[in-house]
Amino acid sequence: MSEITLRAPLVIAPSLDPAVRVGDKYITFDLGTGAFTVPGIGIVSDIHEPMSHKWTDSEYVREMFGALFSFLGAYAESLPDGENSDLFPIEFADWAIEFSDEFGMLSYELEEC
Repeated sequence: MSEITLRAPLVIAPSLDPAVRVGDKYITFDLGTGAFTVPGIGIVSDIHEPMSHKWTDSEYVREMFGALFSFLGAYAESLPDGENSDLFPIEFADWAIEFSDEFGMLSYELEEC
């Protein structure tokens, strides 16, 4: 496995995957599968690509997290039955609503800083 350098807000989760902490949970990015996971809730998003050399690029990982938080923010804003309410499984609804402001801030920080 290649070495990557992470800048805040990216951290290394207890699972040793790149992650961003939201509340008391780490959203992790599995470099082997391309899946984003929230412990206790499940897989948030799966890229559905085989292992890519780009995933060892820290800027690419930042962009992926930024995009994920943009989608999570749109999902939270549209609940319970808006245009984007079908982006993620309903199991994410309460969590997404609780942290919707943080998703916006993280998305900006990851993409613009």
